[in-house]
Amino acid sequence: MKWKNYAKSAALAMGNMDIGTMQPFDWLQFGPLFAKEWIDKIRLLKKKCEEQNIPIKELAKLWPTTSSLRCQIYFFILDTRFAKIGKKERIELADFLFEMLKHRAKEDIFGFKSNITKTKQGAIALLKKIKPEKANPKIARLLGKIYNSAYQYACGMYLDFYADYPLENEGPYDVSELFGENTILVIKKFKLLKPTEIWPESEKAPANQVIIYAVYKDVEYRNDLVSVHSVYKGDIINNLIAYAVKVDDVFVYSQDYLEKLNKDFEKIALEQWSTLTNLDIELQKQKGLFIRCFGMKDLFEKVGMDWKPEKEMVEAVKKKPLFDNTFWKLPKDKDEQHKYWLKTLNPELEFNR
Repeated sequence: MKWKNYAKSAALAMGNMDIGTMQPFDWLQFGPLFAKEWIDKIRLLKKKCEEQNIPIKELAKLWPTTSSLRCQIYFFILDTRFAKIGKKERIELADFLFEMLKHRAKEDIFGFKSNITKTKQGAIALLKKIKPEKANPKIARLLGKIYNSAYQYACGMYLDFYADYPLENEGPYDVSELFGENTILVIKKFKLLKPTEIWPESEKAPANQVIIYAVYKDVEYRNDLVSVHSVYKGDIINNLIAYAVKVDDVFVYSQDYLEKLNKDFEKIALEQWSTLTNLDIELQKQKGLFIRCFGMKDLFEKVGMDWKPEKEMVEAVKKKPLFDNTFWKLPKDKDEQHKYWLKTLNPELEFNR
């Protein structure tokens, strides 16, 4: 039943996306090039975890975001489809990843409509500690600009489809206990913004981590399995009633500082997208390998593995053309696409194109 529910949530998320807009390529084009080699890396991670008796909950803590874990399960299931991994093993390996998700998510484990990683009281305690300041429409607009510019920068660093490593929206949390009836907290996180191991030039980024804490009144919030696929219902400008912004380890409220932060992210986002899109396709593919591995760097190193892509993985994508729809045969009709994902993303079912 769990995999049926996971596939249902993932299929809904796919219905909210236009894969063709991904730059410089999408995961259906890229992932199959090294699917077998990636599965080998996850096999070894699982084996070493078991040999060293490392509790799954310890590995779960090492994912940069809960959303990235949900998304990597999705990519991994597709990898097993391309590599034609047998049912027994693909379920065992997918279960290994899913067990980590169970330790990360407090509610709505499949991410149907929210991304809850704290208890309600945990969120309340966090706000009591932070003591957010009163908001106004001008601040609300400025925070929106920071979110957009940092978002674009992060996508340029991690590609559109691995952006769940540095990006996560968390919530909504009911905070009516502190702020009155119909108030919620949404936490917007940006992290790993200086991945110098992949992009040495990222050292000049204005921050490595930015967290925006936003308290809204009379606003509804939801997301899908991809937590940055967020939808608000209500007036998010006039109904932002309290906020806090944490840049690296410091809380900042100066409007001048926040305006500069936004401008700095706008500038570096444009520079990064130019750098990424002007790379030769072979270099783009190599960057893609390092990005996928880097997001799980802490997990691999926990068990004593080298986080970087192995020689076999590098060779697997070298001078190989990207995949087209010939293998996946993704239907064009939206209803048929939904049915396709329901079957494809459930590892208990066979893959019938």
